[in-house]
Amino acid sequence: MNSLLRILYLEDDPKDAELVQVMLETEGFDCDVTRVETQVDFSTLLERDDLNLILADYTLPSFDGISALKLAVDKRAEVPFIFVSGTLGEEVAIEALNIGATDYVLKTRLSRLVPSVVRALREATDRAERKRAEQSLRRSETYLAEAQRLSGTGSFGWNVSSGEIFWSDESYNIFEHDREVKPTLELALQRTHPGDRDLVQQTIDRASSERCGFDFEHRLMMPDGSVKCIRVVAHPWRGDEPGGLLFVGAMTDITEERWAQAERERLEQRLRQAAKMEAVGRFAGGIAHDFNTVLTGVFGYGEMLFEKIPADSPLKRYAQNVLTAATRGRELVDQILTYSRSQRGRREPVDVANVVAETLELLRGSLPAGIRLEASAPASPLVVIGDAIQLHQVVMNLCSNAIQAMRGGGILRVMLETAELCAERAPSHGTLGTGDYLRLIVEDSGSGMDEPTLARIFEPFFTTKDVGQGTGLGLSLVYAIVTDSGGAIDVKSAPRQGSTFTIYLPRSDPTLTTAESGPPHRLDLSSR
Repeated sequence: MNSLLRILYLEDDPKDAELVQVMLETEGFDCDVTRVETQVDFSTLLERDDLNLILADYTLPSFDGISALKLAVDKRAEVPFIFVSGTLGEEVAIEALNIGATDYVLKTRLSRLVPSVVRALREATDRAERKRAEQSLRRSETYLAEAQRLSGTGSFGWNVSSGEIFWSDESYNIFEHDREVKPTLELALQRTHPGDRDLVQQTIDRASSERCGFDFEHRLMMPDGSVKCIRVVAHPWRGDEPGGLLFVGAMTDITEERWAQAERERLEQRLRQAAKMEAVGRFAGGIAHDFNTVLTGVFGYGEMLFEKIPADSPLKRYAQNVLTAATRGRELVDQILTYSRSQRGRREPVDVANVVAETLELLRGSLPAGIRLEASAPASPLVVIGDAIQLHQVVMNLCSNAIQAMRGGGILRVMLETAELCAERAPSHGTLGTGDYLRLIVEDSGSGMDEPTLARIFEPFFTTKDVGQGTGLGLSLVYAIVTDSGGAIDVKSAPRQGSTFTIYLPRSDPTLTTAESGPPHRLDLSSR
């Protein structure tokens, strides 16, 4: 043997101890034997870290072997303990083995000692290896569980033949199932979003029949109504059973990643939209300025013709039509200039409730039959910093579009309310910081819009109206005014489900209203 065998020997006879050492060394053991006779010495030497073997006589003058065995099992259970005694009855031997002794050898049969020591050391080595392996396994399992928790990844196994499924702890966390519940394929499908169940079922059916792996994403419906996105990856494994098929894989919660990706795509789309609108605005503004110059000449010569043509001449009407057309052209130029922000509105405190009330008074007189107008607003002033005329245009454009979307009748709701945002928010168009806002909501029960239309409604010159029915600048103007005022717009619509435009504008101190704002004019809440 190459390593030193350190032995603690409880024995009162030095000659017996010497004989045992000689026998072991004869068989190739390099021994370091420490003989003790008392409980104190025995207990003290048990603390040695390098102890390999304990030998003990059964009877001693001041101590006994059974007591020594119990002490050794308590303090150093991993060290083999062998009785070497002249007298050891069968009942005592059985008791000793039950307590924890490795073996016993009678002094009258010392030929058994070396094989007993060899076996005891081998078993001790095996136990130590198993213990290290178990500790390593537990450590690996702990590391794996923590890594899965941090990464939001759970593992699973699926025995296709028996239908048995194994989930790791993190898999239970992802599905938000109690660990007392045994996972099944039906249970997983119940959690799967209804819109993705066919995809999941088709994927696992194909993988089972073709014995191939799979890698796909789908959604889960949580008990609280929230939605998770997960990625599932697995590969087939034949296992130990002939013809058997198992899938071993992992599932990862990618909800935050997908939401972040969707938000990034939405912001990129808004950035492209804003850049396109800005470019078109600059282009339109340049054309509008040049066109305005042309209209100046048309107005000048048209007015001179109108003055010089006799009243009874049919040419008088022609000149008037020229001036009328020029006036409409100038109004269009004004809209284009306002959109392009080359004519920024005034900045003063405005009570929006007054603006909305006045606009609705104008609309009520021309509402088509079958359309009912409902309005509501708080009693206190709702003041923003802006241009009353431009805000009037916002309300008028939104309400006019809503009325035109309800050709068969319906309800037009106009609501004013306050909103306090405690965190940043990104509505469909624009970004809102924390603070107090006024919220103008214009809701109709009309034809609604599909996704492609929603994506373009604020583009200049884009319109769904018939030729000659609109310029396509109304909502572009709304967008320019609102964003120029530090606000944002949220639009919700679907075909045949109406549309809702929500305008956010930063609120100002209600005591800052000016004389131009006029006296408080509350919204008439009666339906017409």
